[in-house]
Amino acid sequence: EEAGVRGKLVRRLGTIERSSHLIAFYLFRFRHDVEWLEVGVRKRRWVDLDDAERHLRQADLHEIVAAARRALETR
Repeated sequence: EEAGVRGKLVRRLGTIERSSHLIAFYLFRFRHDVEWLEVGVRKRRWVDLDDAERHLRQADLHEIVAAARRALETR
């Protein structure tokens, strides 16, 4: 939804807490792009899991990527 893509839900990966709100992460199978509200505000790009981990600074986000890796390995 926030990235402007549609897909099929595969699995919930986990949640993290930021500034008194909870953020949920899900693994999706990509289907197609859609128009999105933040197209002029944020950039998006596709990266593999190794590259994603190199861009992350927070340990809890590394846990989300690790959960995605485990989910993909068991498929």
